[in-house]
Amino acid sequence: MTTVPARRLVTAALASVLTLALAMPLSVATPPARASAAPVTTADLRAVAFADASVGYAVGTGGTIVRTVDGGATWAVTRSGGGYDLRGVSAKAGKVWAVSQSGALIRKTDPGWEVRHENIGDPFYLPDLHDVDIISAGAGMAFGGLADTDEAPVAFSSFDGGEQWPFNLVYKAREYSTDPEQPDAKEVGLGKFYAADFVSADLGWAVGSDEFKELFGDKTQHDDGIVYNYDTSRGYGENAWLKQASFAGTGPLYGVSFGSTAWGIAVGAGGRAYYTTDGGTTWTQGNTGVTSALRAVATAGPPSSEAWAVGDVGVILRTSDGGQNWTQLMNPTGAVALRGVAAAGGTTAVAVGASGTILRTTNGSDWYEVGVPPSVTDLTSSTHPVPSTWYPSRDVSFSWTAGGGATQYSYVFDKNTSTVPDDDPETSGTSADVTANSDGVWYFHVKAGNGSVWGETAHRTVRIDATKPALTHDAASAYTSSASITLTAA
Repeated sequence: MTTVPARRLVTAALASVLTLALAMPLSVATPPARASAAPVTTADLRAVAFADASVGYAVGTGGTIVRTVDGGATWAVTRSGGGYDLRGVSAKAGKVWAVSQSGALIRKTDPGWEVRHENIGDPFYLPDLHDVDIISAGAGMAFGGLADTDEAPVAFSSFDGGEQWPFNLVYKAREYSTDPEQPDAKEVGLGKFYAADFVSADLGWAVGSDEFKELFGDKTQHDDGIVYNYDTSRGYGENAWLKQASFAGTGPLYGVSFGSTAWGIAVGAGGRAYYTTDGGTTWTQGNTGVTSALRAVATAGPPSSEAWAVGDVGVILRTSDGGQNWTQLMNPTGAVALRGVAAAGGTTAVAVGASGTILRTTNGSDWYEVGVPPSVTDLTSSTHPVPSTWYPSRDVSFSWTAGGGATQYSYVFDKNTSTVPDDDPETSGTSADVTANSDGVWYFHVKAGNGSVWGETAHRTVRIDATKPALTHDAASAYTSSASITLTAA
């Protein structure tokens, strides 16, 4: 019996096929790199508010105001200039007001913006403002402190559409002894309001700090977080205000939001968050798991018990139980400081921060950076997992993950290496099953869209050989007697 090595029996045609196959590049999945953000502004954004589920405004340094009309998916600058450091914005009752730290009031008009006051405290007071809230069609309040006096915090109120702003000293900060040997020598404490939220013209809350610093030096000796309640059933003006809570030595409270007349959340220094279910009569500290300052909070409103809090070092937190327990979420920008957050209906929310950062979520948990195109990542195949391996099946399954707020996907399966799918989506899911109509090297191409823009295309290679091998050359015919031929791999 003669055994003939397989390398002597392979025909020229078969050899050429093998040579071609081995010469093909071993392509792997190539998801696109993360695109650079294209912010609508480079101003530091300080606050954000929504008039409804579609229209919202964010404000910041340089007198910058940006606007969205699609629930935060896209934004455009509607005002800038003037050097105003805008700290607060409110969009209610068909009106939009913004205030600067130095006391300026900017109102939305038809068709633009009006600087109604350079200083709402003029000529008697120099405000240090941090927030504003429109409480009815013709009324609003601005909150902060006074830059030229120890008496703080304060609330300026207007009941004529923002024309006049009477001054309300909500309370005078507590006095402290500065010299143990002279206990009667007192110094007035400092403090201010940082945020407020009104659920009606008659009911609202403001939060801030009551602190005292050494007589000679800047060391803080006492720093309380405070909550004040405004209720016109007690009266009007200063008589409507009542201190509901003081958290000794915790540092300031920077944000407050009420989802109803009973349920609200306040956040502040040290990663602290407090919640109430009785309109502020009692407050309980929640479990946030962070220690960096929380700068703002937004409640989704009834019947939901959802809320979000944001702050320093890019922290984003979510609660689904009214503020008792919080989960830290991924910030796609990393540690970029966030200063404002607002709910836009359901599980949609927007956060803003340094250098024009605008983040958005539509499901409450996954945040993406507005201005960064949606992208496909981790494109894999469960049926053909290794791009360099040949598989006998022509039915192929693909799956992927996505970022940038992707909501829809377009894909193509062909034998071209760099096809770009059209802008007509094939699916809203993150998987696809396709079938090859022939053997060979195939490529799957998929891109993500968010309803307004499409991202780059990701590609993945699969190799298919579903045809069973057949011997086309009669090697045995050369022998006159019987012979056995054994084929072995080379």
